[in-house]
Amino acid sequence: MKTLSRDPINNAINDGIRRSINVAIENECWGAAVILIFSGIDAMSHIGRPAGDKYNDSIDFKDWVTKYFHVYGETKVSPDEWWAARNAIVHTYGAYSKLHEQPDVRVIGWMVNSEPQVRYEPKLAPQLVLVDILAIREAFLKGMENFLIEGFADPVRKQLMEERINKLTMVFPGK
Repeated sequence: MKTLSRDPINNAINDGIRRSINVAIENECWGAAVILIFSGIDAMSHIGRPAGDKYNDSIDFKDWVTKYFHVYGETKVSPDEWWAARNAIVHTYGAYSKLHEQPDVRVIGWMVNSEPQVRYEPKLAPQLVLVDILAIREAFLKGMENFLIEGFADPVRKQLMEERINKLTMVFPGK
């Protein structure tokens, strides 16, 4: 790796995942930003999945969210609710997925520049939680950083993570 652009952490994670999220937010492409954040969580849970698992799944996503993705406010969003929101926006660019048919899985709506970062009015809308997009970006970026630092500090996990990061999407200059 003679140039920084060939380094998979810089190329796939910094110039890829992180930059794409930031560009979407800078251009107020809010739905795209949410999709990219969830895609980033998918990528991190893929990198961190157990060694014997060939593919990641909803359990890996929820485990990663539980450990690394923390947004605070008037209520706690469960890993199942994050998974349902991910499925809704990624698959239909909507708010609802089949998981919302379960009574304990609330719908997540999106806000920007909100305090608190998570709003919940159970008397007005018991099945709706509003979450700030900028807060989920910060939670994801911080979680991703903590995940990578923790993983690369462990010699056993480091090797597996390096192998998987090298298979992420990377873009190289033509010359």
